[in-house]
Amino acid sequence: MRAIQIQEYGGPEVLRRVELCIPKPGFGEVLIRVAAIFQGSTAHYLFEDVAKLEAGMTCLVHAASGGIGQLLVQLAKRRGVEVFATTSTPQKAAIARARGADHVMLYEHGAFADRIRELTRGRGVDVVFDAVGKTTLRDSFRAARVRGLIINYGSVTGPMRDLDPYELGEAGSLFLTRPRLADHLADAATVQRRADDVFAAIRQGALNVEINGRYTLDNVEEAHAALEERRQAGKAVIEIG
Repeated sequence: MRAIQIQEYGGPEVLRRVELCIPKPGFGEVLIRVAAIFQGSTAHYLFEDVAKLEAGMTCLVHAASGGIGQLLVQLAKRRGVEVFATTSTPQKAAIARARGADHVMLYEHGAFADRIRELTRGRGVDVVFDAVGKTTLRDSFRAARVRGLIINYGSVTGPMRDLDPYELGEAGSLFLTRPRLADHLADAATVQRRADDVFAAIRQGALNVEINGRYTLDNVEEAHAALEERRQAGKAVIEIG
């Protein structure tokens, strides 16, 4: 398989050739596999390798109705983790609840941090998964427990370039990480392991991959508009041919 990665700021980079034994899709499975391979691998490394959550722990998942957010909620509930979730609209909140989130709130004006503090009796959550970025990150600090972990794996609203490490200490000696998928798919064996785990969970019904939008190249602008206007929930797939 030859892979091409599109960099965040433009410019494709051709990656080296690797041999992978991802099973051939069966009838009706193609779209599910396309939707699951990237977001499934991302959710897998975030949950298993970075967060390392165990039963009885707590986490906050921002953008919980998105493709990766939905998978993180499901992975956490499978492990026995109490899940707090945020979304931007009541309609998306319903999706997060359907995936198993225990507490769902809108992330307007940082009120989610106060609500989480209230629900956890002042403690905060063990881990925060934050893909939103600039508009939520500081309030994510307030939602985390002392020595909690903040995983900033995306910046939908833009990067927070004015962060002073001193803030992490003041917020409770927090740990902040900005992981990259490429560093967690460093070799073919790791890619294979993640793909096997994700597809096994899908086959068993333990993970549900929502394909919310199907587009063709003729209406790809509608796909971009849905993403920019944050109307998209789950995975969008562009069909070629």
